Formats: sequence, structure tokens, C-alpha cells
Amino acid sequence: MLTPDPGWGIRLISFQMGGWNIQPPVLGIYVRDGQGNNLADYSGTHIAAPFTPANTFTPNVASNGPISIYWGNSWHIALDNVVFEEFQISRVPEPGSWALALAGLAIVTRLGPAARRVRRRGPSGG
Repeated sequence: MLTPDPGWGIRLISFQMGGWNIQPPVLGIYVRDGQGNNLADYSGTHIAAPFTPANTFTPNVASNGPISIYWGNSWHIALDNVVFEEFQISRVPEPGSWALALAGLAIVTRLGPAARRVRRRGPSGG
């Protein structure tokens, strides 16, 4: 399962899958989002015994939540070269960023006038 960080989405670009000693053969591969919706359907794909060279799949699908790769009931599967990327879905700063920015602004507005204040001395030095 590929799970993006908060405020980010995830895109599954490609992956490779092969198998060995598969009885019965895998008859379908599915890429699904976190709610179980199919994002890519490779139901016509056969990964069969005795050995299948790696098949390359390029779903290039995106989700704001997790993405999973599902296949039949065989555990004799090799999944390799998974290519994915995260992308930002929200430009709104997180609460911690807002708090830090406001604290910095409070310091600047409070110290700013004091830093600019210049003491003037009279002719007698006092």
C-alpha cells in the first residue's frame, strides 16, 4: 500500500510483476484507492506457471489517499520497480506553520519600534 503524507496525493506511475510455480495462474491485477475503487483494471492479464518474465504495468493513476495493488490468491508473485510520486494537493499551511508565522510577526511588531528608537542626548550630554 502506498500512502501519501497529509496534504499530499500519490501517483502510481508503473510497476513490474512476475510469477513462478503459480497453480492456478493469476487472472487479473487491480490498482485500487483507499475506498476499494478500481483505478486500473488489468483483469485480462495472465501471470502463469512455471515462470513468467516480469510484466510492466503503467497505470499512471493518482489518488488523494492510499493506493494498493491487488492480484489473485497466489503468493508466488514478485513485485518490483514500483515507480510513484507524491504531489501536493493543498497549498494551505499546516496549523504549526501558522503558529510559527504569527509568533514571528508578534516578535517583529513588538521589537521593531524599540529597535528603531534612537536616544537623543541634549547639549550637556544628558
